[in-house]
Amino acid sequence: MTALYIGSADPSAQLGQHGADRVILARHDLLAAYSAEAFASTLVEICGRVSPRIVLGAATAMGRDFLPRAAARLRTGLAQDCTEVRIVEGNRLECLRPFTQARRLPV
Repeated sequence: MTALYIGSADPSAQLGQHGADRVILARHDLLAAYSAEAFASTLVEICGRVSPRIVLGAATAMGRDFLPRAAARLRTGLAQDCTEVRIVEGNRLECLRPFTQARRLPV
């Protein structure tokens, strides 16, 4: 598993402790402050270099902001708020999301 960190710090030791075999650090002073455009552009550029099969991101406010932009530029699907992700039938990604059925409220 390869982990990508976008920002200005160096968390490679912590990412390695959480199972990453390889850590890519996209560090620059301009990435110290969050910018959806900068983070999306950085992710798209790294994906162009390493050609990942799957990209997983955190369901944080920042992730919800820049990941859809990156997915659109990469012309790929996006599943957010997943509680489970697995590969089925050898090569198909299945993402499970919690579902809440709509209910009618009394008036």
